[in-house]
Amino acid sequence: MISVIAIAGLASRVAEAGNVMSCDGEWVTLDGDPEMQVATISFPPGSVPDVDLQLSIAMWNAIKGMGIEFAPVASSITTAELGNGVNEVGFTTIPALGSTGQAIDGCDLVEFDMVFNSNLSMHSFGAPDPSTPETGTPTSFRVTAIHELGHAMGLEHYANAMSLMFPAAPEVSTWYAGATSTRVHPHPDDVYTARVINPTQATHVDVAVSNFEFVGVAVTDLAMPNGVQVVAPGGVLEVRTSIGNLGNGSASFAVHIYISSDGSISTSDVLVDSFLVTLSEGTFATLARDVEIPSLTPGNYDLGVILDPADNLAEEIEGNNVATLPTTLDVIEPVSCNGGDGDGGCATVSSSTPIALLAVVLASLLRSRSYAISRNGVVRLACLLRL
Repeated sequence: MISVIAIAGLASRVAEAGNVMSCDGEWVTLDGDPEMQVATISFPPGSVPDVDLQLSIAMWNAIKGMGIEFAPVASSITTAELGNGVNEVGFTTIPALGSTGQAIDGCDLVEFDMVFNSNLSMHSFGAPDPSTPETGTPTSFRVTAIHELGHAMGLEHYANAMSLMFPAAPEVSTWYAGATSTRVHPHPDDVYTARVINPTQATHVDVAVSNFEFVGVAVTDLAMPNGVQVVAPGGVLEVRTSIGNLGNGSASFAVHIYISSDGSISTSDVLVDSFLVTLSEGTFATLARDVEIPSLTPGNYDLGVILDPADNLAEEIEGNNVATLPTTLDVIEPVSCNGGDGDGGCATVSSSTPIALLAVVLASLLRSRSYAISRNGVVRLACLLRL
């Protein structure tokens, strides 16, 4: 059965003064396509830091409906001097992961200098692990760079929604999972606010799935735990996943939840849930679905989510629609029970961990009377009372 969910929220929120630079009641904005002098002494062309910086810039530049496009240029500069009219980028000695200085003329943002901590051990480069929250340093350099680019266009810190403009960078474990890689890009709230202060008429369509959820002020965590869940066919598992609308209009699309035996989530895997969602512009939401485990061969399986599996949306970015969830499944096999009256259920526990054993027994109590429980190769009969 397909269900329909309509989600609104951030789209009804006008950009707040607390997360946009303001001047005499107006927003301070960066106009045009600012050229950035990127120090080659810090970012040698083609180096790992340079690739991460260029990818971070590309993520902002790919957003349509926003009137800014950053233009990086390799430069031999060795210093960053605020007030010289040049937007300079490089590594230097600072106490923070990154910092952006801004020069304002009247109410116009006319210059920014963006610097990053020169202690490279503070940063992690490349795609982050979508199943591991960041709780400190090293912190994803791509996250830091996208955050600082937000400051460069006039965005300030904002902690009350899923946002890369959180004031505490190590808490922004909020990237999106893709089919073959992890994508770090601005969140719906970041994009929505950037469009409000720098609007254009261009249309942008993009929805994305994330393994993380907004827990509280400036805090995120995994929507599902990183570990193994023991399940049996016929049992019910709560699946949690987060989705966001990065486009500049409402988006309606299907969400499919799959169980995969080959470690790669695709539409050829076992479909266990399907529903429709409507997300308004700028919305990020975490969904919880009760999914029944189908008849499967005992073994280990992955859980995954695909947004818009039939490609009905003409999206700007397709690589952020697929996520492998951090919780994996240990599927056990029901067996015949003796000592019951025939209408009970059964489960064989292959895991030797007491927690896994307890989880199966507790789940069993909810739906049956007698269970044969196998642990460490020993079969024990447990006749359970009707609840």
